[in-house]
Amino acid sequence: MLGILLCLQYVPHSVLGLEVLCIVLKRLSYPCRYLDLEEFFHRPRFELCMLFNLGVNHIDGMFSERLTNPAQPWLTIAKLHEYSAVVYAKGAPLNLCWGFIDGTVRKMCKPQVHQREVYNGHKRVHALKFQSVVTPNGLIANLFGPMPGRRHDAALLNASGLMDYMEANMNTQDGRPFCVYGDPAYPLRPHLQRPHRGQRLTAAQQQHNTDMSRVRQAVEWQFGKIVSLWAFVDFANNLKLNLSPVGKLYRLGALLTNCHACLYGNQTSDYFGLNPPSLDEYLY
Repeated sequence: MLGILLCLQYVPHSVLGLEVLCIVLKRLSYPCRYLDLEEFFHRPRFELCMLFNLGVNHIDGMFSERLTNPAQPWLTIAKLHEYSAVVYAKGAPLNLCWGFIDGTVRKMCKPQVHQREVYNGHKRVHALKFQSVVTPNGLIANLFGPMPGRRHDAALLNASGLMDYMEANMNTQDGRPFCVYGDPAYPLRPHLQRPHRGQRLTAAQQQHNTDMSRVRQAVEWQFGKIVSLWAFVDFANNLKLNLSPVGKLYRLGALLTNCHACLYGNQTSDYFGLNPPSLDEYLY
């Protein structure tokens, strides 16, 4: 079970990895208190807190690279051809678009320090920001963050290094770039496309924007799926910077959402008709 096998010196006996995983899943699935979990797991609060944090750190340490490192088996050139083909078949005018990029603002409690850094003026909340790339098979193929809530999506893009990686590794044999598609806030690059901007668009440009918007909604589905499955990461009153690993918890939610997609599929994979890898293939 996600490679968890812990033996804790602070607990009178060994703890099975399955129990730790259950504690993590139960805690993330609903913003309940440790007091509410005592009767369920028959453990005192301090043990539950310790086991939850150890489980989060263990899973994140072992598997977060599946999200943060774009050099993965499901992002090979052959897979990019497969992704871009199903996106094009759904009516997208771009024939080499393999995924959809967007940023998300994750609200949290107002911190005591660095309030201005994490304040997002657009949403008017204190928050952390993440950048996600979603593929047509329903996976969050790449996740970058957290970054302070005041940073622009373009700043996250530059800090992530994703464009540098794509320019070096995501091109066809004849040199044409595979691209991701984002909203108008992103800069226009060969490997990053965005809607046509301006008040006087031609009919063809307007149709292009409409067709790409229709397929791009997949990234919004995945943001919604994370908070739907793991409500704890959407409960701002419990997300206190410097008191809990706010960014790590959201990254874990994204990882577990991918695991859920590998087992059951999701709206994105159904829409494009492309199955995600098996759980064994994803966690390899």
